[in-house]
Amino acid sequence: MFKTNLNTAIHCKKFNVAVGIPAYNEKGRTGRLLYQLLQQRDVELNEIIVNTSGSTDGTRDEVISTAKRCGALSLVKIIDTNKREGKAAALDAILKACNSDIVIFLDADTKLHNGCLKEILKPFIDDSVGLVSGNVMPLYTHSDNEDFFHIVSRFERQLHHQICIDCMLKKEAPKVNGTFFALRKHLVNHLPYNVVSDDEYFSWYVQRKGYRVVYAPDAVVFTKDPENCNDYISKRKRIFVGHFLIKKTTGYLVPTIKFKKVFPHLLKFWIKEKQRIFYLFSMLFLQCISYILAIIDIMTNNIPYCYRVESAKF
Repeated sequence: MFKTNLNTAIHCKKFNVAVGIPAYNEKGRTGRLLYQLLQQRDVELNEIIVNTSGSTDGTRDEVISTAKRCGALSLVKIIDTNKREGKAAALDAILKACNSDIVIFLDADTKLHNGCLKEILKPFIDDSVGLVSGNVMPLYTHSDNEDFFHIVSRFERQLHHQICIDCMLKKEAPKVNGTFFALRKHLVNHLPYNVVSDDEYFSWYVQRKGYRVVYAPDAVVFTKDPENCNDYISKRKRIFVGHFLIKKTTGYLVPTIKFKKVFPHLLKFWIKEKQRIFYLFSMLFLQCISYILAIIDIMTNNIPYCYRVESAKF
């Protein structure tokens, strides 16, 4: 009964909706995502803003050709400069170009699950909600042929999902996943270029303005995770650096680095996945290495504003 009422409400309360896509050298992936967005019928989009700044592989041309093929040139806006300044700069440019009430941010290397846009918009029926985080799942789901990093990444995604659910039950702000989240546009006018964890900066900023941050578990997209040790550690290290900087500059502590928040869920995982305990301990070992390297980066001011992991591209 609740779900039916909510579906009715989302149609009664009209939002102007934009999708913002940072797309540095994402040819192939950006065209695929844009085609999916233009073919979906769950949400009427008012604008799609793609930032291809710094790209050298023809991403911009692919966006134009896809928009032409779908008859959507008037819907798609392109931001394209010669200089690559990092993801925060790309998102800031999208914010400034956006004229809609809600902007949904999507990484270019994602695949949409059915109804994900509608699901991430539903919580905005409540005027107190300022930001909604989606549920990002690994592109490769469980199978007998999973390799080491597929299993480790799946455990990590499941752990984050459970922590977010726990936060919602306790009426706390969940971890925000930068791959897929939505924001009330009027709440944030500018994203500083020196921000590494753009998602958690938005979360802190929205909460500071008195709005709630929530998690939409049924708003699912898929992405590919790193497939080798160097890339996995590089990604986790950058995430930790971003979280440390948020704590240092704002005092905000991201839920997934709170020991008392993470440890109970780790215990449940150990019990549930005891036959794969090796992978759980391996994940923790890699996380510890990444954590230590992140501290070193902070101490040496080696901040990864521009970042890319090739093995995480599909």
